[in-house]
Amino acid sequence: MRVLCSICARGGSTSLKNKNIKNLHGAPLIVHTLLTAKRSKLFDKLVVSSDSSKILKISKNFSDFNIKRPNKLSHDSAPKINAIKHALIQSENNFKEKFDVIFDLDATSPLREVKDLLNAFKIFKRGNYPNLVSVCISNKNPYYNMIEKNKKEVKIVKKTKFNIYNRQEAPKIYDVNASIYIWKRSSLLKSKNIINSNTGLYVMPKSRSIDIDDYTDWIELYNSDNQEQSLDGFFLTDDFDDPFKWKITEGAIIGPQSYFIIWADSEDAQAAAVQAAGRKQWRPRKRPVGHERCGQQWS
Repeated sequence: MRVLCSICARGGSTSLKNKNIKNLHGAPLIVHTLLTAKRSKLFDKLVVSSDSSKILKISKNFSDFNIKRPNKLSHDSAPKINAIKHALIQSENNFKEKFDVIFDLDATSPLREVKDLLNAFKIFKRGNYPNLVSVCISNKNPYYNMIEKNKKEVKIVKKTKFNIYNRQEAPKIYDVNASIYIWKRSSLLKSKNIINSNTGLYVMPKSRSIDIDDYTDWIELYNSDNQEQSLDGFFLTDDFDDPFKWKITEGAIIGPQSYFIIWADSEDAQAAAVQAAGRKQWRPRKRPVGHERCGQQWS
């Protein structure tokens, strides 16, 4: 079984300009996904598709093949699935072989781990699904607490025969977390949509389901000292009249010369409880190690 991994990263994001190469933990955002893909050792080939020469220049230190994506597949309204199909066809032409399975990983999901790729692939193969997407449990539910307003009325989005008064009574609802997509080759080429009636699901925890879309998604702290620093007793706020609005989790520590990311996206219920992830600064090696090609210092 030959497995291809594509990372389709546009340069023309309107919500956050050049977001795929914004610095996070001392490295461009896309590098975190490239490194996770390589560390998984799942893929026979790793390719990057982009309309941005800057993204392609950064990616060449890690990918097996870079694809200059045409403008017609790079604008805001262009379906993602068409870019993935294009990446597959260009890769097969370049490598002179056909791939049986295609992964696509979003560059804006830096907290996915190798175990997520491995577990998603196991579920995909075990269920013999035509395709699979990663998801996380949604905080909002159209049967219970999502409201639609039209010209005539205000109503719950999805009505049922019986009233639903709490989340436990409602059907399970998931958010597509824009992290992992897997297809059988034939399914990808004939499909027009990412989600179909027989699509498999891999459920990820919210803590690894962050999709970076704008500046408000994260706050980055850096400890330049050679000793760890405790964040006990520290708070965050966006309101001068409420300086203790969000308390940083007790026991949170920034390691020496390490980063601490605080996710502040209210869409994922992170306004109610600040979620934080501490990770050491990533420093690329000057020489290749194994199958990693790291030749640049990021700043």
